[in-house]
Amino acid sequence: MFISIKWKAVIFLSLVLFLITLAWVTQSIYQNIDNYRVGIEQNQNRHQKILDQLITDNYIKLSQYSQLIVDNPQIKSKSVTEISKSVNQYLQDQWFAWNLNIGIDYVAILNVNKEFIAEAHQFENQASLESLHDSLRLFVSQVTRKPQNFIFCRESCQQLVMEPFVFENGSLGVIILGQNMTDVITRYQAVSSSDIAVIIDAQEKVSAKNGHYIEEWNAYIWAMTNFDEMFPILKQYSTQNDIHSIQAVSLWNAWNNNYSVQKMIPSSYKQVGSAAYFLNIANELKRQELLKLEIMSEVSTSLVGWFVAEIFLIFVMLGPIKRLLIIAKALELLPKHQYKAASELVKSSQGYIRDELTQLEDSTLYLSNELDSLHNEVEISKQELNSKIKMLTRSKAFLQRLFDNANLYILTQSYKFKTTSHNNLFANDLLKNQHTNFLDLFISSFDRESFEDGVESLKNGLVESFQQEVNMHTKQGEDRTLAWTHTLVKDDSGNDQILSIGMDITQRKKDEIALHWLANNDSLTKIGNRRAFNKELDTVLSREKSGAVIFIDVNRFKQINDIYGHLSGDKVLVDIAEQLKKHTRENDSISRLAGDEFTIILPGVSADHLPNVLANLSDKLSRTIKLDDERKVEYSVSLGGALFPEHGTDEQTLIVHSDMAMYKAKKKGLKNWHIFDYKDDQLSDLKAEHKLTEYLKKALQKDLFLLVYQPILTIKNHHVSHYEVLLRLKTENGEWISPEVFIPVAERVGLIRDIDFWVIRNVFTYLQAVLKEQPNLKFSVNVSAPSLQEQLFSRNFIQLMEEYSISSKNLIVELTETAYIDNFVQVLKNLEDLDGIGVSIALDDFGVGYSSFSYLKKLPLTYVKLDGSYIQNINNIPQNQAFIQSVVIMAKAFGMQTIAEFVEDKEILDELVSLQVDFAQGYYIGKPEVELLTQKQLLDLKKTA
Repeated sequence: MFISIKWKAVIFLSLVLFLITLAWVTQSIYQNIDNYRVGIEQNQNRHQKILDQLITDNYIKLSQYSQLIVDNPQIKSKSVTEISKSVNQYLQDQWFAWNLNIGIDYVAILNVNKEFIAEAHQFENQASLESLHDSLRLFVSQVTRKPQNFIFCRESCQQLVMEPFVFENGSLGVIILGQNMTDVITRYQAVSSSDIAVIIDAQEKVSAKNGHYIEEWNAYIWAMTNFDEMFPILKQYSTQNDIHSIQAVSLWNAWNNNYSVQKMIPSSYKQVGSAAYFLNIANELKRQELLKLEIMSEVSTSLVGWFVAEIFLIFVMLGPIKRLLIIAKALELLPKHQYKAASELVKSSQGYIRDELTQLEDSTLYLSNELDSLHNEVEISKQELNSKIKMLTRSKAFLQRLFDNANLYILTQSYKFKTTSHNNLFANDLLKNQHTNFLDLFISSFDRESFEDGVESLKNGLVESFQQEVNMHTKQGEDRTLAWTHTLVKDDSGNDQILSIGMDITQRKKDEIALHWLANNDSLTKIGNRRAFNKELDTVLSREKSGAVIFIDVNRFKQINDIYGHLSGDKVLVDIAEQLKKHTRENDSISRLAGDEFTIILPGVSADHLPNVLANLSDKLSRTIKLDDERKVEYSVSLGGALFPEHGTDEQTLIVHSDMAMYKAKKKGLKNWHIFDYKDDQLSDLKAEHKLTEYLKKALQKDLFLLVYQPILTIKNHHVSHYEVLLRLKTENGEWISPEVFIPVAERVGLIRDIDFWVIRNVFTYLQAVLKEQPNLKFSVNVSAPSLQEQLFSRNFIQLMEEYSISSKNLIVELTETAYIDNFVQVLKNLEDLDGIGVSIALDDFGVGYSSFSYLKKLPLTYVKLDGSYIQNINNIPQNQAFIQSVVIMAKAFGMQTIAEFVEDKEILDELVSLQVDFAQGYYIGKPEVELLTQKQLLDLKKTA
């Protein structure tokens, strides 16, 4: 492990400074602690002196009181023989005044024979009084020599003074005064600022004495200052210490409560009666806090000093060590051939005063210059050698990198078409053996000849490269379409080689063919779609002088779907297409416009011949087909015909007139046909439309519309992604009016915009109510082409979002792909405005009309809804599968997601999974309902899916 000498020196000297600082701090701490202990002891001595002084002062006061009392003639003038009664009476009379005025609690007069002549007191306990008498008699003989002063404790503590005096008759007497020591205790607290407790041994073990009993010591507290706070402390102390073994010196911090306890013994006074203990209790918290502050100050000062010393040390050592480090770094650069950098480093660190480091710098500088000179000579020789090596390997390295990293067919070949090099992809798919000639891979002789002509043009310098799309055989016997680019390159020897780069476009070609077919044909019925019909009609009108257009609609087709299912409905549509193929001429053009609507273009048909054609088709298209489950489905059609040029000379007019004729045929009943006639009475149609218009206005005013919600399933995780909002309308008689009926009328009479915004407002109202419980709920709202073509549509839509506090993440705007749009620029602007704030855009019925593919490129779409006609029978129609797969690939390429409609069973859903469709919608997922799916229904849906 490498450690710089700079850090070694700094660490070593820092450690020395730290140890010195640590020793100094430790000594200071011990000194502070010792000073703290000395202070405690001095404070305890002071407490002892205060107690002694207070007792002495009290003794002097009592001695003075005794002299004043015995000087009274009532006592001193009496003789011993007559003193007993009169003096005793006098003491009894005066005792109360003395007790009240000067605090005298006990007074007695004895003779030298230890006989009590007179006595006054407040003792109630006879045993205590007798114990006091016994103690007083012990001191009578000593009083004659000097006054006596002692402390008597039994139930309380009193200070007693015995003074001798002489009666007038010359006989000797002794006066005794006693005073309760309560005043001494009170004055002690005032003088010492500490608390004191007087504890008296109990004569016998008792449970308590006025709540002051200490069981561990068999004693009770006679007096204590600050009792409420100090008594619990003393009780705790008694559990750890025996009062009889407490030393006179202080017990410093005897337990963890910052208090010290000191037993004080009056030094010049005797104690009689029961044993009593004077305990001083002092709070040492402030003293301890001061000690901590002093210690912390010492430590902080030491650390600051150590830090300053470290900075000074580093500053002093920085210069020499920096020079030494530069030399070491310069020596490290020498093995790396960085000689000039090493020289610059050493030059930058040289000082004015020479020393050993200067000599080392000179040596390093000299060595760097010498090595630099030698290195330059070696580099010149090396460069010359490398230049020759690169010239030899450049061509080979280029080709090798190109071959190995390209996901293309890459090969080089001679002018005789012999392969000289190739990549792995070419070898695995096309190269049959090492002697394979490139020309042998061509299927078409025309492609082979075109390749040979292109090579001749390359050789002659006429072109730099050429491309061709050809079909080739693979090693596995497959035919593939490859797009080749051919050009010339140089080989290692400088000779020309043909570089051929190919890309497999087989699938793209298949997709183009499939898309072209799907663009002009209906995938279900395999006949032409609307685009093919429009194209063919335009051709016939420009080429033929006469003819007819037949419009066919399946009667009650919705009921067939509802009763037998959409798969059965698909079989009906397929059967109709087959019958049309059988019973039309070869030059007639049949198409499926959308849903259950078919058209036939009949070139050259006259007005006389058309009725026979319509009658024959009406008969042939009234059939019964058998389903796989042996059920039978009957269907019939209504046909309307229009002649050109009699009934119109343009596409739109002919479609409208044939459609009107078909509508007239439906009114006649099932299995009917009708040829357009300008004399037809349209009044009933107008009345019906007028009545429906008035009801639509009423529905807008009174909110008679109904919104239902159909769930859309995320196929990948089987969760409901969002709901499509669908509009329903019921008449006053309770009959439902299909949207296919009232929406076209609303568009024609200009009510569709009001209906659109009625739907939007009610969707926003519902969203506002449920978003608190379901914040991720998302609704898809259908908007018509007329609304989208309004200039202020996006602004009004966004204002409603703000008014109802609806987030863009909760909304999808869905437009029908087949809707008539004559102002695409305005529609695009409105959709871009909504997309700009985060509203998703969905395109409905994709695949029905010819404009679908242009919409994918132009509109800001998030979702593409695949028309249900491609979904209903997808398991049985490979072309539908190919179409769906192609649309999914294109949608993903544009960053869009796909939604499949009319998902009626699990087999269809499973097929959509394999085709990587993103979402599914249909009766198998959920029918349109007034209420959203419950949590249980969501779980059941997930299990079913």
